[in-house]
Amino acid sequence: AGSTSASDLSSGTLPVARLPAGSVVQFASDLDGDYINLNTTSWVDTGLSITFTPKFSNSLIVIQAILNMYTAGAGSTHGNSEAKIQKEGSDVSEALTIYSGYGGTEALVVGTMPIYEYLTQGNTNAEVYKVQVRNPQTASGASHNQYPGKSALFLWEVKV
Repeated sequence: AGSTSASDLSSGTLPVARLPAGSVVQFASDLDGDYINLNTTSWVDTGLSITFTPKFSNSLIVIQAILNMYTAGAGSTHGNSEAKIQKEGSDVSEALTIYSGYGGTEALVVGTMPIYEYLTQGNTNAEVYKVQVRNPQTASGASHNQYPGKSALFLWEVKV
């Protein structure tokens, strides 16, 4: 693999191939503040999407989504909202769910919904990672980015 010189470090020309295992090879992020009223049981794309091209086919891709969600119950119906991560149109994560109570102000959940996942890449192709949300029970109220703040999607390529 060779040795690393002081000039490699100071010039920023350290070859990625010489990074030790566990090093972050690259990082990408996307922010989305667009409001989505979740009045459908179908999955809806958020504005969170990253086209990511890894440097190594055996890299570990670490994915984090932090979603600004609103979930409210309605009378005798509890609130419900779900989110998941996809890569090239296939689910990478389980659908995570937020539930609220049945009615009144105690039936409201407003806050962040974190999703964490990792996978071995398998190739060096450019691939699209995105986040989808839905309300599987439309009698309740749910939305994405209802209040100020943004949702985020982060990707790290980690050398193995």
